Amino acid sequence: MNNLAKYDSFSDILDSFNDFDFEEYFQKVSDEDIKSSLQKSSLDIFDFLNLLSKKAQNYLEEMAKIAYNHKIRHFGRVIQLYIPIYVSNYCNSNCKYCGFSKK
Repeated sequence: MNNLAKYDSFSDILDSFNDFDFEEYFQKVSDEDIKSSLQKSSLDIFDFLNLLSKKAQNYLEEMAKIAYNHKIRHFGRVIQLYIPIYVSNYCNSNCKYCGFSKK
């Protein structure tokens, strides 16, 4: 389960957890597991599970700081908004979400 390269799709990854006992795993997560996961630059499936455990609530502030630093590093201090302005009910795009789609 640890090596994601052997899976063809996200569905395969989900299927690999069909018999996984999440409650038992979460009960066994220790503070050391959480600290180890927080120090990694690349997380695996079990690191994510460690950070989703109830015990990880004590580390929310640290997780928020790490997430903020990742956000700044990848996106900078920029907010981008997309505001569609419709001047007519005609559009030549094919967006699935839009009522003005040409289909």
